Amino acid sequence: MDAAFVAVAVVHLLVWAFVLLAWVHPRAALWNVLVVIPGIYALHMLPFHVLNTLKQRMHPGTWKRDTKRVSKALVVPHLVERVRDAMTFSFANPLSPQGMLLFGAITSAWAIYNSRASVGCNGRL
Repeated sequence: MDAAFVAVAVVHLLVWAFVLLAWVHPRAALWNVLVVIPGIYALHMLPFHVLNTLKQRMHPGTWKRDTKRVSKALVVPHLVERVRDAMTFSFANPLSPQGMLLFGAITSAWAIYNSRASVGCNGRL
């Protein structure tokens, strides 16, 4: 695998990690709610997946296998994938892209609400 492919795969994983973990800091949560989640939502309305298409062009025959190799090397994304695959019995998998967007939106909104409540309505984030 070349470095560009690994970089695209890692960026893909980091974007999802940010969506899931942005609630930790109120400013990150605000950025998540106002920019990242709407951006991902808009990109998912396209008839193709931007990052997967880029990975397909870099490694036409082996992009799925190579993406799994990068995921396994990073351990945590591999564990998340295994849990997601184990939840295939559910009609609404919380680890699907839609489930992760919903989780990110709810937890980020909660973090923003709590940070605003703790400093008052006129407080800055």
